[in-house]
Amino acid sequence: MDRWKLTLQQRRQLERQLQATSDARVYKRTLALLEYNRGRSLPEIAASLSVTRQSVYNWISAYRRHQNPSALGIHRDPVAHTCGQKSDKRCCDPCCRPRRIGWDTSP
Repeated sequence: MDRWKLTLQQRRQLERQLQATSDARVYKRTLALLEYNRGRSLPEIAASLSVTRQSVYNWISAYRRHQNPSALGIHRDPVAHTCGQKSDKRCCDPCCRPRRIGWDTSP
């Protein structure tokens, strides 16, 4: 992966996100970007965050593609409703029990 540098604005934006987030996954992804920008290698970053090098590479690639800290955010999985609706919100129909796609949350 070729070395790149964040702009001052991007770095500050990521530093603010690092301070503001309460999500450990977003924190790790943001920290990985900042550490890579400081010159640390992918293997060093991966080892310090207990993730794979591929994960770090994917986070950097996603940020570079979108140039936006929200690219590092955790997007909710869509909820599959028995009525066919797809959203993160519960359906108003009490007979429709949503379940996470791939993870059945029924008792």
